[in-house]
Amino acid sequence: MVVPVIHGVGDTKEFTIWRAVQETPSARFPGGIEQTFHKLRVVVGAHMGREADERFSGVAFDAAQIGPWMVKQPVKRSVSIEDSRGLKTTHEINADRTDSFGPTADGITYLFGSNVETKTEDYLSYGFETQPGVHMDFSDVKTCAESMDRVERTAELLSLLVGEHVEPQAIRLYGREEKSGFNLLYEFRPPSARKLMRAAEVLAPLPNIRGIFPAVLDAWDRERPRMRDVVSLLLDAIDRDAPQTHLRMLLLAQALEAFHRNVVGGAYMSPNDYESVRQALTAAIPAQVEKDHRNALTSRIRFGNELSLRTRLKQLVNSLADDSLTQLGIDGKTFVGEAVDARNDYTHWVLEREQNRPDGAPLGNLVSNLLAIAQLVVLKHLGVAEELVVDQMKKFSWRYLRRYQAIVEPEEGAERPES
Repeated sequence: MVVPVIHGVGDTKEFTIWRAVQETPSARFPGGIEQTFHKLRVVVGAHMGREADERFSGVAFDAAQIGPWMVKQPVKRSVSIEDSRGLKTTHEINADRTDSFGPTADGITYLFGSNVETKTEDYLSYGFETQPGVHMDFSDVKTCAESMDRVERTAELLSLLVGEHVEPQAIRLYGREEKSGFNLLYEFRPPSARKLMRAAEVLAPLPNIRGIFPAVLDAWDRERPRMRDVVSLLLDAIDRDAPQTHLRMLLLAQALEAFHRNVVGGAYMSPNDYESVRQALTAAIPAQVEKDHRNALTSRIRFGNELSLRTRLKQLVNSLADDSLTQLGIDGKTFVGEAVDARNDYTHWVLEREQNRPDGAPLGNLVSNLLAIAQLVVLKHLGVAEELVVDQMKKFSWRYLRRYQAIVEPEEGAERPES
């Protein structure tokens, strides 16, 4: 049962549920019934009408990685030792803890920063809690769906710049007439238990791209429609729940192929010239070929003007500076062949190729190379300097360009080295 909107009161707070799929009610003892929903959006704090009718003037979300990306400490701490009074610790809230950009070409003003709250419980704890986030103010009011889309696309861009998956942990919508915020609860994964990355490790930190960041925002809004699939594949490959190595290889190979097809483009021949070739090849299919086989051949011929993965990868590699590949330890010539063979061997398995199919350390190194090149071409297309990204990858190769070495077991009967 799809429930378009439900109004209710829970824990003394009014709330509105949109896009909820109602699950089967269950008994809750003693003497109650528990109703649950999934795939829901819950706006906490105000009764509202239909989702399509409501409009919002802004949206904000929290994400821990925004902190190290900004490289701005929200709270400054100092410790000093005084002669007779012992240890002295002081905390100062940083007045310069925000960065504002915009309005952009699509009328969005971005405010990045950290919310700071004091957390004091006598005899137990004294200090601050900080939560990095971004507030987006709209020049024209937007629906909830449009606001959520803005959250999604901003989180995607930050993921590319940070170098790891940025996941919103809380979302707030802002009403049209007043600036009060409504917390938006939605279906998302529990917060990551991974340790927060250091500011120095961020792939493209804000201080390094501050001057071009407005242009990057505009480029992302302009290019996202044809890059959305590319970025989804790339982020799946670097997600904290990333799949096995061979699946990451397939995701990254597909991401690079999609980037070239959607962004770079190109074909072996012009569409007009290929049309006569297509017709001739289709007509040349022998009459004895059965219908299903004929349809399959016709489909392949129809897409026969599409560039091969090998050609696409060659062009992408050639678009990068030779020095970039050298610094990253990537041989552009062998990389293309290895990537194409690996993609084919894992997609179209044949017994004769089984021993040639990469696994273990060789496959891990190939995935590192695919990821580095994918991040390079995507960020370069958005206007981030290639040398800046390469420099960060070199400095923190353990994060961005991991190298694996195969463990070779000595042959049977061979002497083992003394430990």
